[in-house]
Amino acid sequence: MKRVTLSNASFALLLALVYTLVAGFVVSRHEIWRDEAQTFLMAKDSRSVPELLHRVKNDIHPPLWHLVLFSLTRVTSSPAAMQVLHLAIAAAAVFLFARFAPFSRLNKILFAAGYYALFEYGVIARNYALGVLFLFLFCVFYPRRRERFLLLGASVALLALTSMQALILAVALTLALAAERFPGGRASAPRLFLPGLGLALAGIAASVLAALPNPESIYAVRVRFVFDAELILPVLRTIPKAFFPLPIPQFHFWNTSLITYLPAPHITLHLLAALILLYSLFLFSRHRPALITFALATSALAAFSYFNYFGYLRHHGFYFLVFLSALWMTSSAAAPAPGSRRDGRLAWLTAACRRAAPAALTFILAIQALAGAYASARDIRDPFSRGRAVADFLQKRGWEDRVLVGDIDYVMSSISVHLGRPIYLSRSQRWGTYQLNVYPPRRATDMNHIAADAERLSRERGKNFLLILNYPLDRRSLTSRSLSLVGKTGKAIVEDEAFYIYRKFGDAARSR
Repeated sequence: MKRVTLSNASFALLLALVYTLVAGFVVSRHEIWRDEAQTFLMAKDSRSVPELLHRVKNDIHPPLWHLVLFSLTRVTSSPAAMQVLHLAIAAAAVFLFARFAPFSRLNKILFAAGYYALFEYGVIARNYALGVLFLFLFCVFYPRRRERFLLLGASVALLALTSMQALILAVALTLALAAERFPGGRASAPRLFLPGLGLALAGIAASVLAALPNPESIYAVRVRFVFDAELILPVLRTIPKAFFPLPIPQFHFWNTSLITYLPAPHITLHLLAALILLYSLFLFSRHRPALITFALATSALAAFSYFNYFGYLRHHGFYFLVFLSALWMTSSAAAPAPGSRRDGRLAWLTAACRRAAPAALTFILAIQALAGAYASARDIRDPFSRGRAVADFLQKRGWEDRVLVGDIDYVMSSISVHLGRPIYLSRSQRWGTYQLNVYPPRRATDMNHIAADAERLSRERGKNFLLILNYPLDRRSLTSRSLSLVGKTGKAIVEDEAFYIYRKFGDAARSR
């Protein structure tokens, strides 16, 4: 019987289709959490692009995803539309990887099923999937950069506009392209080199200008220029956690790391970080652009975590994306690094690293696929956030038009996005649907402030109030303020997005 084999294009289409079906099912069971809602509501509530760009400067992210959602929210106000659009972007990235990446089909399948592609950058609708898409576009154009340098520059520019981590990677890729201009000291300019490089630099500059926080932003004072060797070690430990993102098998699994339970965890993680870094440097040592990209991007990502924002697994995942893109770049044999006598002494080690690369990648991706399967299964079974449950509870009882007073304010966007209305944020002393990321008038508050705000607004508007809190009140707080619990959600995977709903004791249940 004749064996049927799929072409690369057919395989990529099939894998992208299966990915869309699997990820789409998980998305249909996924409850939007506050960061997903934050960007959607910021775009939806902005009346113009300049207004949106001003708001983005408090959000420490470049604006491309915000601008995409701004266009989307001119057509629909449904957050489900954002999830569908994000799924399409993630599926497009999977297709590019499956169609053009120089890896085995097994590795392509494992990548599509992995923690980052399937869950963190697939199911959760954030700006990072756009970054993955434009990074893979760069890798697709890179082998033919002499003919398509303008497209290469455009992909770097768009990459820079997606996230701070992608901006760091875009800078590293631009420097690698510039260094490649003089291999061995001889000028070798690709076609449209200067326009392409200028386009990349323009995207980087636009990203920096757009993401620079306003003076009142909570991110404006986060940079710390203090060197402390002990603080570097936690940053180094994030590298193996990013390569092996196995979560702890528990209800609140998200942003946990199973490998912290290895014997002598700190020593083991430091050794793993050293092994990953040394192996990668030898692996890429014969390809100058890949080596520059990996060394610069990894160092800059670590510096950003140390000096500015430590981050979570979704940010640390870029360590692995840097490694993956550098490995993809080495498939182009056009830009080897110049040799030397010292290189010759270690040539056997470099060759051994290159021979081990396919198996090493399979091992890493297999572990990530296990993590992706676990995270997706938990998201299908358990609620990621309880924001939608609160909105359903209020709408079912006809209470959505009451005076709603919320605390803590930064979690309320997961409720507002489903109610389609603002909640009074007592710490910020304003009505709003999302967090402004500026220091609130009340940095510290208590139930006296919150209850007083609720009573005042209830009198002003002639409606009964409801308190929506992400923490329970003790019996003393309830009795002293004449409050009664009328509803509570169960726990959520995002631990602080479980809610308690209170009303004034004696309010008629059907009263508005």
